[in-house]
Amino acid sequence: MLVKSLFDRFLAIFRDETGTTAIEFSLLAIPFVFTVISIVELSLFFATSSVVDGALDVVARQIRVGQIQQEETIEAMEDKFIEIVCSHGDVLTDCNKIEFEVLKLDKFSTDIAATVNEEGGLVDPAFEVDAITAGCVSLIRISYLYEFLTPLYGKMWSNYPGNQRLLIATTVVKSEPFDFDVDEDCSI
Repeated sequence: MLVKSLFDRFLAIFRDETGTTAIEFSLLAIPFVFTVISIVELSLFFATSSVVDGALDVVARQIRVGQIQQEETIEAMEDKFIEIVCSHGDVLTDCNKIEFEVLKLDKFSTDIAATVNEEGGLVDPAFEVDAITAGCVSLIRISYLYEFLTPLYGKMWSNYPGNQRLLIATTVVKSEPFDFDVDEDCSI
C-alpha cells in the first residue's frame, strides 16, 4: 500500500501541468551537471596522481635492490625503467608525457629541488642509474603533465599552458647491499 502511494505521488509529479517542477528542475540542472563533471574531473586527476606515485614506488624499489642496474647498457637500463613506469600507469597516463630523473646523491641532505621550465618539463633530467651501487643514496623523480578534459575546470586548476597541471613525484632512497663484488660501493 505504501509503495503504491509513493508510486502514485511520483507519477503525479509528471502529470502536474503547473510548470513549477520544470522550473525547479531547470534551475537545479545546470549546477548539478557542473558539480558532477567537477567530481569526475577531480577524481581522474587524483587517480592519475596516485598512479604516478605508485609507479615511482615500484621503480624506486627496482633501483634500490639493483634490478635495473643488472642490465648490460645504460640504454637497456633506461628502457627497463620506462617499461616499469609505463606498465604501472598505462591506463590513466600517456607514457609519452612522462619525464624522469635518476641522480646519485652524495648524502641525504643534498638539495633535491626540481628544475622545471615554463612548459612544465624537467630541465636537463639526468639518468645516472648506472652509477648507483650498493649503499648509494639516489633520487628518483617522475613528472607528468596532466591535461584537464573540461576547459572550464582546466582554467581553474591548471598551472601550465594548455589546461595542464604538473604532477611531480620524488623519492630519495638508499640502495641495499645487492652487489658485493663492486670495488667502488658507496659507504653502507
